[in-house]
Formats: sequence, C-alpha cells, structure tokens
Amino acid sequence: MLLISILLLVVLNRNFIDNKDLMVETDLLKSNLRYMQQLALNHDDGSMRVDFLPDKYMLSKIGSHNFLPFPNEDGPEHILHPNIRLAVKSGGKALFHLEFGGLGEIISQSETGDFTVTLTDNRSGAAESFRIIQNTGYIP
Repeated sequence: MLLISILLLVVLNRNFIDNKDLMVETDLLKSNLRYMQQLALNHDDGSMRVDFLPDKYMLSKIGSHNFLPFPNEDGPEHILHPNIRLAVKSGGKALFHLEFGGLGEIISQSETGDFTVTLTDNRSGAAESFRIIQNTGYIP
C-alpha cells in the first residue's frame, strides 16, 4: 500500500509539473495578445501584427519590419518553453500571423469564424486552447 501511494504521488506530481509550463505559456500568450491590442488602441493608425512560429511569436507594427518587445522580454520575440508548441487556426486553416486594428479587432483575416490558439506540451500530449473572437478581438 505504501509503495502504491508513493508511485501515485510521483505520477501525479510529474503530470502537474509538466502541465505547469503549458499553463504559464498559455496565460502569458493571452496577456501578450491583450498587450498588443492595447498598443493598437493607443497608436494613431492602430494596426499591430503578431507573427506565429511553432516555438515563438513576435510583435510588430503593420508596415514596419521592426519587431517590438513584449513586456518583460529582452528581445523582440517570446520563445516558448522547449517542450511547448503553438498553433493558430481559423476554419481549420493554419495561420502564421494575426493583425489587430485600432479598435483591437482582427483586421487581416477573411476567414469565417473565431480563431483558435492551441499550445501543446510535447512531453505529456496535454493541450490548452483559447479563442479570439473574430469581429471584436475579445480573448475570453
């Protein structure tokens, strides 16, 4: 009984630790997207863009090739935890960037429906997803 309890404790603890990185990256991405929307609202011509790669994402002003730093980042990109992968989709189609206008709404995509952002932990296969509402840019 003691051996089973110890094994159960180790397994549960390991799953919690694995998912911690996933939860942190998901919450940070939501926060960074909200920050980007705030920047779009504060610029006269709005229009901010985030570029997605499976292992990182970058922020820039539309029409500029200069990337901007997210809060608490040393450089112009946020690199995900090595075991976390990122995918953004709309209507089943993979997207590699989103552009937000001066009202915080998504302006660059002609897809119908909301946008789904999914982060996956390669170690455990666990995934966290959230939506960005198409017309308003709202992130629940």
